[in-house]
Amino acid sequence: MFFGFNLYSGLLLPFFLQGVIVAAVLWARRRREDTAADGWLALLLLLFAMRLAQWMLGFAGWYDSHDARTTFMFYWPFSNWLAVGPALYFYFRSLTNQEFRLQRQHWWHFAPALAFGAWLLVVFGYDIGWWHGVQGRPLPAHFGTKGPWPTGPTTSPSGCWPIRWATSRCWPTRCTPCAPTAPTPATSTTTSPIPSSSGFGGCATY
Repeated sequence: MFFGFNLYSGLLLPFFLQGVIVAAVLWARRRREDTAADGWLALLLLLFAMRLAQWMLGFAGWYDSHDARTTFMFYWPFSNWLAVGPALYFYFRSLTNQEFRLQRQHWWHFAPALAFGAWLLVVFGYDIGWWHGVQGRPLPAHFGTKGPWPTGPTTSPSGCWPIRWATSRCWPTRCTPCAPTAPTPATSTTTSPIPSSSGFGGCATY
């Protein structure tokens, strides 16, 4: 199934669609009425909608599909938070000064975000273009869907790259399953499997 509907992905889908639709409406009004603030607000909505899309697609089974969708999840810049700060700054400047327009000297604010995007593009080009495409070598990580270059933080001692939930639960998205961690003298640590309906697979640490 291209998109696995379940309790989690089904709840996130309306919010994602609303963010994309409202961003499109704001961008259309920006072009029609030449209001720069609407354009910056549309960009902010898209940035947060992309972050939401990572969770939505993960719960929909894209990390566990082990095909091009899984590769997409590893290389698409879902969390380019470096672009949020400049977008907020220019949004408030546009609100307080309706004559403000982005000039060439303002682009340096986006240098970190553009550098992050360029790095992901280089990693994708090496892993998919050179390693897998030109050399014909199989992708070594995550069931043949991820290349040898790292695209995120280093792995944890258990061999997973966890995404911290609002509680102490650990949701690994880049390995299955998690290796149990050694208990500390003060507290004991156990791992239990996350149901496959979550879309991520793996383990939870309590």
